[in-house]
Amino acid sequence: FSVSFEYHMYGATMGTAVLQGSDDGGSTYSTLWSKSGDQGNAWYSADVVIGSGSPQWLKFVYTSGSSYTGDFALDAVNVETGSSMPTVTPVPTAPPTFEPTPAAPTPAPTDNTHSFETDF
Repeated sequence: FSVSFEYHMYGATMGTAVLQGSDDGGSTYSTLWSKSGDQGNAWYSADVVIGSGSPQWLKFVYTSGSSYTGDFALDAVNVETGSSMPTVTPVPTAPPTFEPTPAAPTPAPTDNTHSFETDF
């Protein structure tokens, strides 16, 4: 079967988008497709053909980059199963959770040195 979709990955600190599949009911997942970094301000198409050992579960995972200057969008997801495959029923997932944003940015240095801090 195959999975097709449209994606948009734009910004200086883009992260990584991954399509994963599981053949053990969601206990473990393997990567079927991956894209990282700024792809420009445009929509792209992907068509992932999945052969034998077909996964029973599919999920998209996005890991953000190092800052807020990267936007990822996903649209028009389509799963083609073929005539001998069962119909795929989407399973609802919880909405993503985000880390709180600090109230104010770190002030700019007063000399020519640059320092950056990241809390994890």
